[in-house]
Amino acid sequence: PSPNTKTHDIIYILYHQEPKNIGYIDLTGRFPYKSGKGNQYILVAYHVDANAIYGQALKNRESQSIVTAWTTINKHFATAAIQPNTYVVDNEASLDLKNAMNKEKIEFQLVPPNNHRANQAERAIQTFKNHFVAILSSVDPDFPLAQWDLLLEQANITLNLLRSARSNPKLSAYAYLFGNFNFQKTPLAPPGTRVIAYTPPHKRNTWAPHGEEGWYVGPAMSHYRCVTCYFPKTRSTRIVDTVRYFPKVIPFPKTSLEDHLRQASSDIVAILTRPPSTVSPALESGDKINNALLTLASIFKTAEKIPMLPQVKDKKVTSPHPMPQPTPLPRVHNKSTPLPRVLERPSVIEKLKQKRWQRAQAPTKRYNLRSTSYPASYKAKAAQTLLAQHIFTMPNINHIYDTNGKRLTVDNLLKGPQANIWNKSLSMELGRLAQGNKYGVSATNTITFIHQHEVPTSEKVTYAQCVCDHRPLKPEPYRIRIVVGGDKLDCDIDAGAPATNLVEFKLLLNSVISESKRGAKFLSCDIKDFFLASPMAKPRYMKMKFSIFPQDIIERYSLTTKVTPDGYIYIKINKGMYGLKEAAVLAYEQLSRFFNTYGYHHVPGTAGVWTHKTKPTVFCLCVDDIALKYHSSDDLHHFLAALGNHYKYHMDKEGRHYMGLTLDWHHAAGYVDVSMPGYIPKLLQRLQHPTPSRPEYSPHDHA
Repeated sequence: PSPNTKTHDIIYILYHQEPKNIGYIDLTGRFPYKSGKGNQYILVAYHVDANAIYGQALKNRESQSIVTAWTTINKHFATAAIQPNTYVVDNEASLDLKNAMNKEKIEFQLVPPNNHRANQAERAIQTFKNHFVAILSSVDPDFPLAQWDLLLEQANITLNLLRSARSNPKLSAYAYLFGNFNFQKTPLAPPGTRVIAYTPPHKRNTWAPHGEEGWYVGPAMSHYRCVTCYFPKTRSTRIVDTVRYFPKVIPFPKTSLEDHLRQASSDIVAILTRPPSTVSPALESGDKINNALLTLASIFKTAEKIPMLPQVKDKKVTSPHPMPQPTPLPRVHNKSTPLPRVLERPSVIEKLKQKRWQRAQAPTKRYNLRSTSYPASYKAKAAQTLLAQHIFTMPNINHIYDTNGKRLTVDNLLKGPQANIWNKSLSMELGRLAQGNKYGVSATNTITFIHQHEVPTSEKVTYAQCVCDHRPLKPEPYRIRIVVGGDKLDCDIDAGAPATNLVEFKLLLNSVISESKRGAKFLSCDIKDFFLASPMAKPRYMKMKFSIFPQDIIERYSLTTKVTPDGYIYIKINKGMYGLKEAAVLAYEQLSRFFNTYGYHHVPGTAGVWTHKTKPTVFCLCVDDIALKYHSSDDLHHFLAALGNHYKYHMDKEGRHYMGLTLDWHHAAGYVDVSMPGYIPKLLQRLQHPTPSRPEYSPHDHA
């Protein structure tokens, strides 16, 4: 400041130019989708001097998760040598977070209660959310949204590149922290773009494709001209140096034919206006400065539009005998490949066309909707309604529901009239999970009953839930499954496991029908104890009520000596089990290793279609249910031997049932009927929907 500068001007300059080293942190709301790593929230930090916003994903709002996320952010700022001396946190900050800041010798300030404006991270959260929503809106429509947390690194980079630093407005917030961003060294692409990554020869098989399909998720900051891609096949990220992008939303810039013509014409103009020297033997393309000026002139020049020819409106041709138009099929949204044509029955199609033609020629009937009398054609529907009422009273329907349609719990069933049946079912489940029971069930050694003091202090103990169901098509119709409370446990790996979808299953059915003349057949398998056969890296722990244990299990495992004063039995989980987040992916990886040994492999680009290297066998895998297409008995025996060497299974050789669907095969006629009998009556009963005493009908579909 000059000698004429006033005192308050000096204070203003010192306040606005001198670094304050203050940071603000706060949590966003819950993200609509849980990521593959279990992240659901984002901790947003705001650095005042750099005007930088940084987001870090975390799994939950527990104090330990917040401390871990804040430690990562603080180390990020410390790498730039501008670590804040003070953090302003929410008034409800946990004691663990305060202790972590005190350990790093960093001061903290709490905002006043009910005054969110005092925390500048609130405004930073809005800016970060708008930027991240824009990124999610531009990703490929088929990008797996469960991997949204992989896009945070590039979101932090691009957001801070767009913001000016507070202490030095000539620099971006990113440049203020880490220096200028080198786009030549670290290229950036639109996040969530589909890519094909080059696979080196020493990492692929002899006749394998030279590339693997994946998704671009961000740059590789520590590698030269490399990017980070996510590959659904391995459910992991990998740094690659050779990729090809296939954008679907944001097109990549390309050099068009007009660009080449414009460049050539500008070179000709430059040569004519300033002829080059004929002494030099080398041929030059034109003056560089004139070339650049002419290019700018052509860009700023208003482009001349070619006049459009007048369009002739098509005259509507009316026929004295118009044919009825077929009902349009529903559009399939967001499918890159067309679906194959479903085989239809010609006789049924012809009858439908004939009825539609007769309906179009016949005069429209009108009914008095306020009258109590109905046409005779509706009496059959009333009879069907009474039949639906009768279905509710059929046996094997109300095993797990009370008279009001409410689902019964395991406590109610163990004290009800069928207590002996459900006690045996619970004993079978516990014996299967543990080391057997008196009924001779095969043990899997999945769990072990332990004392409470055997649980490590660093491990969380979750709850156990008993799910009761009646499955008449299963070998054990009365089923109780003990499910682990996985929401209380953390999972550090991507817990998603691929499973087939309805489209792939329909394609398999159509292929069986189309190849039935060549001997194609269909059957379904259900793997038993699928989740109970995969060992885990480290054990988990849960507890169950002692009051529900069957007497034979109590005596066999001496549980009276292990019960706690509050009435619980502690259990050590050694293998994958229902309810654990990682159970599905562990079971799938183990099944993949077993199948690969016998030549079966997953078809790339599909969700759950498998085939064999040399045999024409194809099957769809949905968790532990298999829909198999085979051509000969040798192929069937090979598949069943590969499956039976490691698992026990239940086979439906006629292929009548799969995933709750009932299949009625007509190979000679060339079609298969897919239905779900009894679904609507059970649904009406579960929803407690009363059947009206006076049915209401209308001549059109109810909107």
